[in-house]
Amino acid sequence: MNEKQFFEAIERVDGLARAEAVGKEDLCRIYKAVKPILEGILPFLELIPGWGKKAAAAIRLLMKGLDALCP
Repeated sequence: MNEKQFFEAIERVDGLARAEAVGKEDLCRIYKAVKPILEGILPFLELIPGWGKKAAAAIRLLMKGLDALCP
């Protein structure tokens, strides 16, 4: 993902973040919009001393579950 794609993904999520999602469809729609952002920040998150690698691993695990729920 390049820088332009990363910032476009952030802009798409901006409106979704204000919505109150409750259903699976809403969750999947928001996750699909947020996923590129998460993928973009995970390498940087891992560089944080102490807890970065553990936080990145937890986010990857959550993403794996959401990928299964939202094909």
